[in-house]
Amino acid sequence: MAGELRVDRWNLTDDGAVCTGGMGQAGAHTERSEKEKVKRLTTKACHSVPPKGIQRLYRRGVEEALGVGSNGPISAPSRRYDGTAMSELSIRQAELILKLYDLRREPVMREARSYVGGEFLPASADELVNIVTSGGKHGSFVLQVYGYWDMVSAFVHNGALEATLVYDTCAELYFQYAKIQPYLAEFRQRMNLPEWMMSIERLVEGSEQGRERLATMKKSLTAMAAARQPTGAVTT
Repeated sequence: MAGELRVDRWNLTDDGAVCTGGMGQAGAHTERSEKEKVKRLTTKACHSVPPKGIQRLYRRGVEEALGVGSNGPISAPSRRYDGTAMSELSIRQAELILKLYDLRREPVMREARSYVGGEFLPASADELVNIVTSGGKHGSFVLQVYGYWDMVSAFVHNGALEATLVYDTCAELYFQYAKIQPYLAEFRQRMNLPEWMMSIERLVEGSEQGRERLATMKKSLTAMAAARQPTGAVTT
């Protein structure tokens, strides 16, 4: 019916909410006032006007759906893909993930990630130590990238991010951790840095899901290392 908004079983009018059961017959009585129509339809279709509390609930639902209320525009609740309402915390975490993504696009960080995600492939703790302590650009790249991922992991441990959200959006973290994981314990000992990359380690290896992804990444790295071997080279 023109001029009326349907919400579930109720129609909201300026006179309140009424049941929609017999709304199709209202158009034939154009001579009646809107108030009379409401009364007639309520009596015929529902036998009673819904309680005032129900009226207010439905009106509030309509206001949220339209984004307007009696005091002006209001914000409708954000929704997940399954239709459930997102919490304020979920929205804030999504915003933080987007900010972290922007940081990865910074020019120097992009160059550092390109090196760590590509050419950087230490084959021993000795090689990892040599790269980090070289004082050159590559050593700085390693410290910058892994320091970034350790910071992200610390956000998880301190409640700023959910581990599942990082798992779903930061596969790069797991891939790059897999490059240093076999040599991490020896590196810490030799450099006297017992807590170096501790947050990443806790995040990746602290769940079955993380360990499974780590194993997959390590298999990929083994294949990459084999592909880099010169033809005819003998590996130990």
